[in-house]
Amino acid sequence: MGLSHYDGSDGIMCHCRIDLPRVYTLRFKSANSPTPNHHFLLCLRDGLCWPQTSVFVPGADPGTWDVEAYFTTGGQHTLYMVTAVDLGAGLVTYYRRVGERNSTRRKRVEAIAQRVNEGLRKELLEVIREGTWPGIPMTVLPKGLRPEAWVTVKVLPDNRQ
Repeated sequence: MGLSHYDGSDGIMCHCRIDLPRVYTLRFKSANSPTPNHHFLLCLRDGLCWPQTSVFVPGADPGTWDVEAYFTTGGQHTLYMVTAVDLGAGLVTYYRRVGERNSTRRKRVEAIAQRVNEGLRKELLEVIREGTWPGIPMTVLPKGLRPEAWVTVKVLPDNRQ
């Protein structure tokens, strides 16, 4: 099931059941083309913000743009399509750089963990699973990030195996 929402400003809440973690494509309508350096998708949940790593790509319909959102936990998430000035763009760029470095470090530790005993391997893998993409403490969008559209999504883990 994909999520599609053309105008988040109406505050509609969507509900979906998904297997976690999962990537979903959202569609936004926009009169102007989003730029990769100044338009971003942010996910806010429980006072933390996760700038998404995907960029906007042209959608199937004229004037629409698709972007991927990554969910790792259930609950209420608010997804914002934002326009960023240099300060906001710098925050997102820095966040992405930290996440990429953590991912690289995680892969190195996973490779090392394959060469150690089972007990230590489990412990190492548990530690590196935490905090690869840490949330930025943020209850509201700060200066430098202007919301263009948003949608609140309640993610319900799909337990129907």
